[in-house]
Amino acid sequence: MRIGLVTPSWPGTLTANGITTAVAYLAQGLRAAGHEVTIIAMTIDVPVDDPSVIAVPAPARGSLLDRLKARIDPETALHASIAHRISAAVHQAIKARNIEILVMEETEGWAGMVQEMVPIPIVVTLHGPWFIHKGLQSFGTTISDQKREAREAHAFQVCAGITAPSSDVLVSTQKAHDLPPTPQAMIPNPMPVLDPVDHAGLSEIARKTLLFVGRYDRHKGGDVLLEAFRLLIEGGADGRLTFIGPDKGVAGPDGSTEHLSTALTALPEAVRSRIDYRGECSKTDIDRMRPQHSIAVIASRYENLNYTLLEALATGMATVSTAVGGPAEVLSDGETGLLVPSENPAALAEALARLISDPNLAARLGTAARADLAKRCDPERIAQDMVGFLDKVLAR
Repeated sequence: MRIGLVTPSWPGTLTANGITTAVAYLAQGLRAAGHEVTIIAMTIDVPVDDPSVIAVPAPARGSLLDRLKARIDPETALHASIAHRISAAVHQAIKARNIEILVMEETEGWAGMVQEMVPIPIVVTLHGPWFIHKGLQSFGTTISDQKREAREAHAFQVCAGITAPSSDVLVSTQKAHDLPPTPQAMIPNPMPVLDPVDHAGLSEIARKTLLFVGRYDRHKGGDVLLEAFRLLIEGGADGRLTFIGPDKGVAGPDGSTEHLSTALTALPEAVRSRIDYRGECSKTDIDRMRPQHSIAVIASRYENLNYTLLEALATGMATVSTAVGGPAEVLSDGETGLLVPSENPAALAEALARLISDPNLAARLGTAARADLAKRCDPERIAQDMVGFLDKVLAR
């Protein structure tokens, strides 16, 4: 099969982006199974000389009519322009690589607009529909939110198929939208196992250091994490925290935004001195740091099937996660990780204290999680499931 995959960036060496990672591992699995893959990249973060990679063209100066439309409704004009640019790259891939089907994310509804401009079927992968994610970023619904939801809903109607990495997000989308009778399936994100953490070989400090990878914002639960860590330390645990991710600020119901610098200043010195904030790091740097930690923590208010989780499991880290979305489907509490209620700092602190005080439990959970992931998310197995699904789409 000749398959096109749209990705936000390529090859993703400098980009810590879950969709980029998902596309990279899916391409790896598809190629291993003998299929031809063409990458259509929104951006190129490291120069590549590969005929199977086609870059989405840069914005061109539009016609006078286009510029007038942009003045009247800049948001609609922007997304129409992006869709036309993706469409141009797809047409190039059809001509040069003879792709017969395209897989791309649902973001901003570009898939629906592109589907109406290209002759091959498009399958939408639900990485984060806005009807779910808008409430995780801020409070209330804006006109821009409504437009984005409408564009994505239109894409669900006109595209040829829908997949989702977790059952939760697929079922939620089915309930929120009157989806057409097109093929739909849950296909997990692919993730190979990585070199395992050497729990026994880590220093005592490393075994007690938590790793958090994610934005400081409301979605990723940065505020919940800091409160849980405060409770953990003030409860007598000898823990430390490595925090990796950009400071986007946590939105409040009153429209205010609290940034990480303010939140850290508000913590007691005894707590703050145990936090190592690294800021935004490249994927390469994050991959290098992960084996230096024994315990991963995910405090998100919601997740689909996030690579912060999958990469921790792939290295055999002991993982504590909120019991939401995909993590609740993948982790078995007490067997492959620890699950806690969302927005419950006390429960999160208690679970982390268990792992810090019991390195044998941390090692056992991490080892079991890595073995489970090897069966559940192997890229070649996921590629096989995806090809089976794409066959159904093409048959229609």
